[in-house]
Parts: sequence; C-alpha cells; structure tokens
Amino acid sequence: MGEISKRFMERARQNAEDTRLELDVFSADMRAYRGMALAVFIGLWFALSLSVSRQLDHLSSILQKLSRGEDGLRNYQIFSRIKAMSAKQGTLIGDMATAVLAFQRAQDERRTALSDLHDREELHANIISQAPVGISGHRHADAAVHEFQRRGI
Repeated sequence: MGEISKRFMERARQNAEDTRLELDVFSADMRAYRGMALAVFIGLWFALSLSVSRQLDHLSSILQKLSRGEDGLRNYQIFSRIKAMSAKQGTLIGDMATAVLAFQRAQDERRTALSDLHDREELHANIISQAPVGISGHRHADAAVHEFQRRGI
C-alpha cells in the first residue's frame, strides 16, 4: 500500500501544482483584462468630457458675444448647432442652449421694440413740427395723442 499512496500523493501534488499554475495564469489574464477595461473606460470618459467641455465652451462664447450686444447666432451653422443642442431637454447642455436661444430672441425683440419706439418718436416729432405755431404745449400733446390713437399706434 505504500507504493500506491506515494503515487496518489505525487499525483495529488502534481494536480495541485497544475491548478496553482492555471490560477496564476488566470489571475494574470484577469489583471490584464482589468487594465485594458480601465484604459478603455478612462479613454471614453476623457472623450466624453472633452466633448461636453467643447460644447460648454461654445455656448459660453456665444453668451459672451450676446451679452456684448453682438449677433452671435446670425450664422446659420452656429444657429443650427445651438438649436440641435437645445433639443436635448433636461440636460445641462440642452438647458444652456435653450437659454442662449431665449437670450437671442429677447435681444431681437428689444431691437425691434427700440426701432418701433424710434419710428414713433419720429412720427410724434413730425406731428408736433407740423402743428400750428399758436397752439399751446398741451394742445400739441393732445393732438399727438389723438393722432396716435387715430393711427392705432
């Protein structure tokens, strides 16, 4: 029985050694896969953060131009990019792009209102300048108000 037990023990030791070598190889492979997966994850994260950063920088520069009174969205390509960004509702980029469009719209409406005000002031000045010389200031104002009402202004 001694010979059989020695062979059995030798075989068990050999199997244990083979299993340990396989586990070492498996462990090394898993470390390599984890390293590659981590590198891919970091690469994707970097690419995504770079994309978001560029979009935020673009929106920030447009807002700066708009705040200085420049027409930041007159270029169709820029406008279409901002419009596409604003379609992503509920995201930081989408909400910021929507704010940029609203700011541009408010500036356009302000320009239109100032232009209309200028036109009305010119009309008022023309009405006053064409009034007879002897009419008092109150009459000028009353006549101007009546003329504005008559014209629907």
